[in-house]
Amino acid sequence: MSEIMAIMSAICWGCTGVLLRKSPEKHRFSFMLPEGFFSVILVVLLSTIFGVWGDFLFLSSSLIFLSILASCFNILGTFSYVKALNELKIGLTLTIIVSSFILFTMIASKFIFNNSLSFYLISSAIFIILGVILINLSATDGKKDHFSFSTLLSNYKSLIYCLLAGLLWCSGNLILDQVLENTGVLQVTFIRSFTVLTVYLILTIWFKRFRLGFLYENNNSKFFVLSASFLATISMLFWFTSLFFGEASLTVILGSSSPIAAIILGRIFLKEKISIYSQIGVVLCMVGVVIALI
Repeated sequence: MSEIMAIMSAICWGCTGVLLRKSPEKHRFSFMLPEGFFSVILVVLLSTIFGVWGDFLFLSSSLIFLSILASCFNILGTFSYVKALNELKIGLTLTIIVSSFILFTMIASKFIFNNSLSFYLISSAIFIILGVILINLSATDGKKDHFSFSTLLSNYKSLIYCLLAGLLWCSGNLILDQVLENTGVLQVTFIRSFTVLTVYLILTIWFKRFRLGFLYENNNSKFFVLSASFLATISMLFWFTSLFFGEASLTVILGSSSPIAAIILGRIFLKEKISIYSQIGVVLCMVGVVIALI
């Protein structure tokens, strides 16, 4: 169950990135507010259907605090992700974030939480990291715009945003993994969703870029932003469910296979070429996923 949920989360998150790339840069931060609304509505519906509202009464103040703290880390990580996406291609952005996310999580799991890391888990992480790197080792269009250290150094701010996103998401998910040992998925998801919605509403009041300006434009921006918001909500729910049934390290490794979906959908919708390196990278990522499932 945990493995399937993590893979589904990766697919939805990869689709979210492609949709954000299709939307104008000025509207990319706007997807966060609808995502907060969608998340709250979805959790309320599921909590009502499964009759778990009574379980909210058993949440301790410490669990609520940790859930809010983890949500804030994830929000800041999303900010960093979108900022990096404005400067770098989606594949390159995901490459750096995925690699740092996996490495930070495995290091923290081993040395902070003292979790065991099996040979298969480490091998899976290596294959996926190599795969997402290979995906970006060739040009994605007619220009010589390929993966190189000079490209990263010239966009050092974006590189920092990518690493920061990986670190913040790692911190948030490790905290949530501990919280989910003492409560349910819907309870944590509701706290996270309510926190996200509150933060984004405040940001909408103070910052113009977070407002829903795309709703008043007669183009495809409305569809792309709202679709990205909805898929981000579904991805989040799959992710928390995976954390609930499995360990954070396994969820992160399998969930980090999102570049597979991103590269395929990028080819379909963004007309990005899939080179031989990218094809090999996708195969390596898939091998990593299979190894993690063993």
